[in-house]
Amino acid sequence: LASLSPAGSLPCRPGVDALRPENIRGFLHHISQQAIRYPVQSYALRDAHSAAAYLAAIDQVLAYRFRQWANLRDSLPVHAERNQTGFRAYFDVQTRHIRDIAQLVLRTHANIDAELLDRVQRADAEDTAYRAENIRRSVARLLDDQEAAPLPVSMIAY
Repeated sequence: LASLSPAGSLPCRPGVDALRPENIRGFLHHISQQAIRYPVQSYALRDAHSAAAYLAAIDQVLAYRFRQWANLRDSLPVHAERNQTGFRAYFDVQTRHIRDIAQLVLRTHANIDAELLDRVQRADAEDTAYRAENIRRSVARLLDDQEAAPLPVSMIAY
C-alpha cells in the first residue's frame, strides 16, 4: 500500500501508529521498505496490460479511501459543533490524500497505450479514469472552497 501512496506513506491520525501492536508496525515498515526497493509502478507501466492491472489496483485503493473520506466528511459538522480543530486538520490531510490518489489514477491512465488493450480492459480503464476525475473535482472544490458541496457518494458509483 505504501507504494500506492503519492507521499510514500498512508496518512493516519497522530498517535495511531503508537497504538498499533509491534508486529503490525514492523509489517508496515517492511512493506514501506519493499515498496522503495521494488518500484511496482515503474515496472507495471512498461506494458499496457500490466498498467491496466496496476490501474485496477489503484482504483480499489481509491474506492476504499474515498469511502473512508466520505464517512469523515459526513461527521465533519458534528466535530465542528464541538470545536474540534484537530479533526478538521486530519480531514484536510485525508482530502489532499484522496486528491493525490485520484491524480495518480489519472496519470497512470494517461500512460496506458489503450490501443494495446482489449475492448473490456479499455472500457474498464476509461470507467476508472471517469470515476477518478469525478472524485478529483469533488475534493478540489472542497479544498478550494470549504463551503462547496462535494459530490454525493452515490454519484461516484463505488
